[in-house]
Amino acid sequence: MAEQGETSMQWWGATDVTMGTCRRWKIGPLALWIQRLPGEWRIARASNDDPSDSDVQLAIPESGADLLTHALVSRFGIGGDNESVALLPALADRALISTPQRPFIVPAGKDVTLYITSPLWVQLSVGAESTSLEEFSIQQPPDTWFGPNTQIGEICYASRSFCRVQLDAIPRLPHRATTSVVVENHASTPLTLERINLPVPFLSLFCEPESGDLWTNDVVFQRVEGEPMAPLRVSSGMPAASPKATELVSPRKRSSGNIMIRAFETLFSEREGS
Repeated sequence: MAEQGETSMQWWGATDVTMGTCRRWKIGPLALWIQRLPGEWRIARASNDDPSDSDVQLAIPESGADLLTHALVSRFGIGGDNESVALLPALADRALISTPQRPFIVPAGKDVTLYITSPLWVQLSVGAESTSLEEFSIQQPPDTWFGPNTQIGEICYASRSFCRVQLDAIPRLPHRATTSVVVENHASTPLTLERINLPVPFLSLFCEPESGDLWTNDVVFQRVEGEPMAPLRVSSGMPAASPKATELVSPRKRSSGNIMIRAFETLFSEREGS
């Protein structure tokens, strides 16, 4: 995804925060402060409203910081003298509903490949035993309901951008991971793509070693004639667009065989008059 010479997007890994000091990270729209004090760790964070912010800054020393003045601050009582903190990216804990900028049609018997990016979370742990402190979104996506009515469906996260048919049109951002999604229309009528339900808790995170870009497994949706549910195939190998990538984080949820997604009329609506 990144060309040679481009800046690496990698921001995760372990860092020492020595006793009595504070360090700051910048991960796209997220500013994160981590402070080590006797008997405790303090974590503060703030996010801006710019979804295209691509700035990355790592473990910048901050002298005289008082994290208790921040609106979002957590304190963790942990003794000992361990000063190592680790940051790890994670996909969302709910499915992501992605909306193309404009609906478009997949004719009967045809398929289309979309590139969808998903918001990332940060998981924080400390010490040699990787004691988990907390996890949070880099930029909190809004909630949305996905289903045929108010009784049937689920709460998901909404994303109205970063869904493209051209890979080159996807911006490189440190706070989002890219998924290649193939939509196969096996029915005899056209399909109008309006909203796409991407079950990211079932996907792994992969890292392109040179660029630091993050990918998930490739997935395939199938629309079958007369079927109310859509089977979803999740690839078991590396992302096709990033064959040198290595798995960084396992899925939040495991599944055996195909995953069945809710009815097509909520995922893809048939073209009027077809």
